[in-house]
Amino acid sequence: MRTGPVRLSAVAQENHIDLSTASRHIDTLVRRGLVAKSPDPTDARATLLDSTQHGRQVLKVLLENRS
Repeated sequence: MRTGPVRLSAVAQENHIDLSTASRHIDTLVRRGLVAKSPDPTDARATLLDSTQHGRQVLKVLLENRS
């Protein structure tokens, strides 16, 4: 599992989905407080995505219950 901020294009590529599909899913995660968006310091046009503390807690529970 990847950690740290990533670009939307990386999320789409790693999950083998269209950029527009990834964008819709990420927007839902942002609205639910699981993912946060921030400006990319190396490219003013880009946005970085990272899990929030709440998102990491939810993921931890999901992974524990999957076992």
